[in-house]
Amino acid sequence: MKKNILINASNLHGGGAVAVASSFIHELSLINFSNVNISLLVSSEVGENLSQKNTNTDVFCNYKIMNFYGLSSLWNGLSREFLNYHLVFTVFGPAYFCFSKAKHLFGFAQPWILYPNNPVLNKLNFLMRLKNKFHYFVQSVFFSRADELIVELEHVKKGLSNYSYLKNIPTHIVYSTVDNVFYNQDKWRKVDFPASKADIKLGVIARDYPHKNLHCLLDVKKLLLKKYNLKADFFVTFSSQEWDGCSDEYKQKMFNVGLLTLEQCPSFYSQIDAVVFPTLLECFSATPLESMAMGKKLFSSNLPFIKDCALDYADYFDPLNVESIASSIANYFLKKFNDEALLEEAKMYVQNFSSAEDRAKKYLDLMIKAVNK
Repeated sequence: MKKNILINASNLHGGGAVAVASSFIHELSLINFSNVNISLLVSSEVGENLSQKNTNTDVFCNYKIMNFYGLSSLWNGLSREFLNYHLVFTVFGPAYFCFSKAKHLFGFAQPWILYPNNPVLNKLNFLMRLKNKFHYFVQSVFFSRADELIVELEHVKKGLSNYSYLKNIPTHIVYSTVDNVFYNQDKWRKVDFPASKADIKLGVIARDYPHKNLHCLLDVKKLLLKKYNLKADFFVTFSSQEWDGCSDEYKQKMFNVGLLTLEQCPSFYSQIDAVVFPTLLECFSATPLESMAMGKKLFSSNLPFIKDCALDYADYFDPLNVESIASSIANYFLKKFNDEALLEEAKMYVQNFSSAEDRAKKYLDLMIKAVNK
């Protein structure tokens, strides 16, 4: 008798997690998995991406769009959706459920749990720090209900081995990658870009989360002009609510193109000169790989989780030092030669790093092995 597997992406509503889930499900729809029954439970955001990718969801036994948010999933019926399945793979956990007879496979990408003493925490007031610690303690408890975990880089697996709640859970590494849409220009969707007369156009695809450290870019812009006589325009991809929460000066001097679907991401990269990624905390981010795949110069935080995948193909800076960020950018754009050969080498590196198809096959293999144990 075939085993029943549910892929759960109903808890993903923004950021790179939506892109990863959408890419994985699309690639999975192109693979033969006739030895198991696979169903989908996805959020509206993942569903929209699948629709834009023209994903054939008919190959799955069931396809349902539902939205679940954090702890409210406990009383909003997520447990009911897990009935009659032998295995539930929550692409990025945890899943908040009361009871479930199914085996549970969680993707883990929560740096706040992995690195509790991080630079972002120091920016929070006492009450916010307490709230933050409690929130991620609760998350770690629900992560501990997983039968197996999947991570994207070695440093995450190593970090989990030191975490009391999670160290004894079998953990697998499946490298992330860029979606195939980046290599198929016919599938790119247009992004309305504001007109710019700046010397350089810089941007990053990221939500306005505190750990992304994106509000420092306003000071970087000022310093580039004042100290280096470089007029730079910065482009961000905030939601309308996030943009409304920015200062008046930020909204006057920065450009927001809004949230992007996966098919719009390559168009965004194609219209900027370089990517600036001042993040303070990640388990993994596709931004470095996407930047290199698009042949764009990457300026990034000098933190281990970025260097793990970007190697020597990025110019690194101290994300807590605006001068360091500005000088990194200025030194590159003001020098007399360019890095075309290095950028091309970076492209080749990304293509060999992994592929969306490989990732889907590895996820499938882990699901089948787990459900048959």
